[in-house]
Amino acid sequence: MVVRDRAPALLNSLSYALVQPINAALITEVLKVEVLVRHWTQKDELVSSSVISEAVKKLMVSEESDEARKRAKKLGHELRKATAEGGPHVKQ
Repeated sequence: MVVRDRAPALLNSLSYALVQPINAALITEVLKVEVLVRHWTQKDELVSSSVISEAVKKLMVSEESDEARKRAKKLGHELRKATAEGGPHVKQ
């Protein structure tokens, strides 16, 4: 199988624990389509209801949430386009 226009999948073989922080940083800091509830280094700590409440408020009623929704919609469109028939990420 030949997959064109794609970087090697180096992270596929890493364990979930190693990849998850990278994914979290990608969607919260780079793509900015999600809100960070807690940093991954605090994974063993419980998340308080007030922290969850603030994250939900940020997603629901802030100016930041409107922008995040726009970015998420655009990202979804681009991903569907890339994986559609004839797109760059379709197995041939």
